[in-house]
Amino acid sequence: MATPQKFKDVRFKNIAFENLKEVTAVLKKFGMDSCILCGTLLGYHRDNDLISTDHDIDLGIMSSQFNPNYEDELYELGYEFYDWNGCTSFGYEKSFIKNEVPVDIWIINEGSDRMCLCVGGEIFYEYDKFEFEPIEWNGISTNKPTNTEKHIIRHYGEDWKIPDVNKQWHWKRSPLHAYHYTEYIKRTSHIYGEDKFKKFLMESNFIKKGNI
Repeated sequence: MATPQKFKDVRFKNIAFENLKEVTAVLKKFGMDSCILCGTLLGYHRDNDLISTDHDIDLGIMSSQFNPNYEDELYELGYEFYDWNGCTSFGYEKSFIKNEVPVDIWIINEGSDRMCLCVGGEIFYEYDKFEFEPIEWNGISTNKPTNTEKHIIRHYGEDWKIPDVNKQWHWKRSPLHAYHYTEYIKRTSHIYGEDKFKKFLMESNFIKKGNI
């Protein structure tokens, strides 16, 4: 399996934009709008560029549009399976890699008054409800969350405009909206439905590996 390469190398940054364009088009072909998230969103909003210390593309799709049939198309285009966490019905996160640049795809689970996605099969990020806002970025038609800056502050803190040169930020501990799945299930099972969380607990490969 190829090792992901950071975007400080302009060659891999260009590949990342190519992968973003390609995967966005494939998802659209199968009826799914996608939205840049996390580090990709921060790079767009703060720098109008990919962050040099980042190494992957982050995309979200709404659970109401999810169609798993897109995967075969990615394989035909030369992508390889890279990683998988959660389960298809809830907490889905799947990664594909091409030319040493992964693309992470998350299902954004839609509740009555909030949204969430699961990272690493372990941590749930919770969001206020948002919609997708179309953007053009480096010749790519994609989307960002409508509440972009609020989104970024909850994920990276009030000092998000300052690059994290000392690498203090951590995806599990730093975001204000991060909850371990055991806590999140207790807080929100009445919102998303107990049946979805039961399926998550039974099928999540993270939990199956003994990571309770």
